[in-house]
This record gives sequence, C-alpha cells and structure tokens, in this order.
Amino acid sequence: MYSYFRIIGVNQTLRYMSRITDTSRIDLSYYFNVLRYHDMWQEDLSFNVFKKTYSYSFGFRLSRPQFSVETIPENAYSAKKKSLDWYCDDCLSEILEFAERMNLQLLFVNTPHLIDLDTAMRMNTLHAKLKKAGIPYLDFCTKKGENICSFDKDKDFRDTSHTNYWGAKKFTDYFAAYLQKQYGLNDRREDPAFDFYADAYKQTVKKIKQLIKSTS
Repeated sequence: MYSYFRIIGVNQTLRYMSRITDTSRIDLSYYFNVLRYHDMWQEDLSFNVFKKTYSYSFGFRLSRPQFSVETIPENAYSAKKKSLDWYCDDCLSEILEFAERMNLQLLFVNTPHLIDLDTAMRMNTLHAKLKKAGIPYLDFCTKKGENICSFDKDKDFRDTSHTNYWGAKKFTDYFAAYLQKQYGLNDRREDPAFDFYADAYKQTVKKIKQLIKSTS
C-alpha cells in the first residue's frame, strides 16, 4: 500500500544504508515490492510460501534437521547496557518524534531469534529508552520472553535468525491473543469479507500436513 509516508520511509532507509556501507544505495524493490517478490503475483499474491524457491527461507522449511539443530547456540542474557549504534539511535528518535507528532500509538516487538551478548546489552538500552518514553515493548529474546511462548531452541528455530514452523506458530498464537486483548481487535476469521484468507489458510494447512507427514 503506497502513501507519502512510505516513500519518505524508503528514502530514509536507503540513505541510512548508504551511510553505513559507504556505498550509494538505490534499490527499486524497496519502492515496488513486486520486484522483490516477482513470482508471487502469478499466484494472485496467495500464501504460496512453500514453493520450491522458498524451501530454504525464513523458517518455512519443514524437514528433519529442524527437529534438533545442534549448531544453534544458547541465547545470550545480560543485565548490562551498551550504547545503540548511531543509526539505530537516530532512527529511534525519528520514530518517536513522528509518532508523537501524528498522535500514533506504538508497540515495539523484538521477535524470537537468538542473540549474542553484545546485542543483548543493546536491547537493554533500547528497552530503557522505550520505558522512559512510556512505550510498550515485547522482547521474545529474553528468558521471560522465551518462557512465555515455551520456546525450545533445539526444536523451534530454523537457524539463529528465524523460527521454524513450530516456533512461528507458538509466537503467532501468543502475539495474536496479546493484540486482541490489549487493543480490542476484532476476530475476522468468520467475516465473509475475509474469505480469501480462509481459502489460502486451508491450502497452507494442507501443504503443512503433507510436509510433516513426509518428514515423520
């Protein structure tokens, strides 16, 4: 969905990326998503994430190694703090200022992935800044966050950056319930206007069952 603010956000993102890498960054796929997900439009933008081209990406792969991945390290925890990188601090300030100016309600979420000690300390700094600003922050990379969703690092993660199907389901179930409770969101699953989601969901579940059966 295009808007003035989306264009502003993309421009700012590319400027930051250029400064970080010291290389001018022009990427049209940030403006036109069809360039990045060019094969999905052929499926009417359905939930066709289990196509062969996606079999190794973003936790959607259902295969035997996901049940136990010995190479995944323990998550790092720390009570110490470390300064945010300059570009993260700048972006955070801009987001908070924009939300205040537009009277927007924010919720920050650190989705489940495994982090090192350096990142853990930076997350503590971020949490402190958000707490001072009165903004809620859900962090699923802490012991508390992991316990909330009962994550098992040897069964629920595809790699250090992504959950697999089972981990994603645990997170999605909890986060959906949280949003519904905290913000009074309506349940649209029985709404006829959203039938196209129901059809895509049925196709996805069918594929998941087939893949689970083939790996069991």
